[in-house]
Amino acid sequence: FYQQQPAYRLSNDWGVDYKTVTRVYQRIREAIYHTAELEGGKLNGEVEMDESYFGGRRKGRRGRGAAGKNIVFGLLERDGKVYTRVVEHVSKEELMAVIRKKTRKGSVYYTDKFRSYNSLKRLGKHHMVSHEKNLVYLKEVEYRFNHRKDNLFKLFISIYFGYISP
Repeated sequence: FYQQQPAYRLSNDWGVDYKTVTRVYQRIREAIYHTAELEGGKLNGEVEMDESYFGGRRKGRRGRGAAGKNIVFGLLERDGKVYTRVVEHVSKEELMAVIRKKTRKGSVYYTDKFRSYNSLKRLGKHHMVSHEKNLVYLKEVEYRFNHRKDNLFKLFISIYFGYISP
């Protein structure tokens, strides 16, 4: 957080214990999270959503390889706010609970053809993107998940506070 320096470098530069710096970074992250939760409000208009799995590659695994990975569910209001949340499962019940809590009824929803999104029609218009027919990234939220090496902190600052400091 401080001048985009990792915790180990900051602890060396300031002569502070590494664990102290990581605790401070964690408290800053928690403060950002709680502020965003309280002030975030509901997303509306055109809302894109997708889930992504974070974690290292599993050796010797077959299939999807999702076991043991963290699942992050993201909602993006076009030309607006972004909301992400770690979820335990990608079940219809869990995803729909987040969608109901964080979006306004009557929004236009854009998703892939994952079956957990099938009941979105009850909340508003639901458009599905077919990955088989469209080989390009049609959803901004999916692009951001798949290109997460982009500086997410700058992205958060620009969306949340409306600017990026030089």
